[in-house]
Amino acid sequence: MTQRPNNPLTLEQQTILGVIRGERHCSDLQKLEISFEPQADGGVQVTNPNNYSIIAKPEDVAAGFLKYWLDPIQLQEWSSMILTGSSFIDLSKEFETDRSGEVLLNALWDASFMSEISQEVFDVAERLLKPG
Repeated sequence: MTQRPNNPLTLEQQTILGVIRGERHCSDLQKLEISFEPQADGGVQVTNPNNYSIIAKPEDVAAGFLKYWLDPIQLQEWSSMILTGSSFIDLSKEFETDRSGEVLLNALWDASFMSEISQEVFDVAERLLKPG
């Protein structure tokens, strides 16, 4: 049930999109029965019993970066959730075909490993969200 951009989003999809954009906390996914269980091998088991799904665009991820930019712990938690959440987050093709998307995708990986995030990421995020 992946919808966007022409179809109205369900309440559940709005919640997921709010988490991606940093408007809602990652813990709000628990209300949708989406859970993350660390595994002994270092991986994460993601449970999404209701098969919720949303397409995330670079602009959505940019908003999350700007929200968590100054909080490395929250940034790490948020970016890891996006990267492990492939059962409910479909990153749009723009992450592979657009320079801004590529910068943000690489930054998601860096943030998930608590590596330093470059100023370029902040600049790209601001540019994507600039009106007009």
